[in-house]
Amino acid sequence: MSCSSLPPWRRQCYEQTIIQVRLNGIRIGKIPGYSFLAIVLIGVYEAAYGMLAVRSSLGACGHFDNPDGFAAFLAALFPFTLYFIGLRQKLSVVFGMTAAAVLLFAIALSGSRAGWIAVLVVGIYYLWPRLFSIWRYRSRCYKICILCCLGGFGTAGCIGLYHFKKDSADGRILIWRNTVTMIADKPLFGHGTDGFRAQYMLYQADYFRKHPDSKYAMLADNVQAPFNEYLRFAAEYGIIGLLAVGSILWIILHCRQRRIPHFKVPFASLLGVGIMALFSYPFHYPALLVVSGIDFFMLAGICFDWRAWGKRVVGLSFLIMAGHSILSRIDQHHWQQAVGPRIDHTSVIREYEKLASTKFNENPAFLYAYGLIQNREKRYIRSLEILDRYFRLRADVDAAIVQIDNHYRLGHYAKAWEWAVLASDMCPNRFIPLYYKILILDATGHLAEAKELARQVLSKPIKVRATDVYKVRVKLQHFLSVHS
Repeated sequence: MSCSSLPPWRRQCYEQTIIQVRLNGIRIGKIPGYSFLAIVLIGVYEAAYGMLAVRSSLGACGHFDNPDGFAAFLAALFPFTLYFIGLRQKLSVVFGMTAAAVLLFAIALSGSRAGWIAVLVVGIYYLWPRLFSIWRYRSRCYKICILCCLGGFGTAGCIGLYHFKKDSADGRILIWRNTVTMIADKPLFGHGTDGFRAQYMLYQADYFRKHPDSKYAMLADNVQAPFNEYLRFAAEYGIIGLLAVGSILWIILHCRQRRIPHFKVPFASLLGVGIMALFSYPFHYPALLVVSGIDFFMLAGICFDWRAWGKRVVGLSFLIMAGHSILSRIDQHHWQQAVGPRIDHTSVIREYEKLASTKFNENPAFLYAYGLIQNREKRYIRSLEILDRYFRLRADVDAAIVQIDNHYRLGHYAKAWEWAVLASDMCPNRFIPLYYKILILDATGHLAEAKELARQVLSKPIKVRATDVYKVRVKLQHFLSVHS
């Protein structure tokens, strides 16, 4: 069937969006409209699921563990809805506008400020040619008034977004500040793969050790991501990593300068992900890696007359990252399923010991769970060994608290004190490390210091009103009443 025999909307879709891709030496004609339709439907499904399963404490998350991941996924798919609106056919426009409205409403329910910014930037990028054609014929006075209004609205919007979740914004400033210190320590090659999670909490502890009265003390948390993918790349791979990211950006901008047709959709999708990467960690999620891989593969097919191997590199690089992320989650699900249903702790430990002799021996999540169960079963020496291995891969306050307990139960008060100091420096707002300090002081004959610290802890403001905090406060009140 020739192109001329197609219905008008099908012919326009074919003529405007056909992409020729070389894959394995075979030339394949693709009609992105059909694949775009599938992508939009996936986005609508995810948005609908997220809206129907809103978590009151977090907002809409969908199948993601965080509203930012959910918003990043929808922001990456939002340009595909604009594609259908741009076809200017009645059915496609209605479909595109409906899908766009669903995605925007879901992003609003997520409460993700980065998601709002991402879709706003993507929308401006899409509308810019039309806005510019109107703009260029306006008077200077009109332009000045518009710029002032935009500046005022932009400033008010930034201030509003900052105060919408002020503590969260200030917390990220603390994280970025310490991440910059990490980068300054190893600027060329960085701290290596997964080096951020292995080192960051030690840098945060050092920061609060040097700034004990910091205004960020109440905002400190157990950080596993810098909420900025560019800073993470710089911290883990140094200048080399930044050059790699810069080369990718150069490729994208090179495509933009050539004004290639069909460029807008994949570029806008990557633009949305790139905006989210400034404030979150979209590449933590396999779904975002897959979407980004598709975008890069499309750009490679559109913009460059590469040989087959060049296009494979672009596609396979993201598929490998997505595959690694997916496999790690499958592995984690596997060992959690293996030990989760068991009620008898002896059989649980036996299953852990079997898994410990496999590849899970280098899995931080597995090692932490394994060390924790050993601690709860009062196998403190074994728990120490496991968590020492864990700390070589990842530093965090929760594992440090288990180490405090291990040493305290074994009577290693000097080591327990060291771990308590480290844990309280990592997160000064945590009560449990301070409680262990009081126990250690009491056990080593420093009762006066223990009582004074107990009074200070009881007057300490509470960040999160959790059950553990109230338990600690009750124990401290009992401690003071006994030793009054």
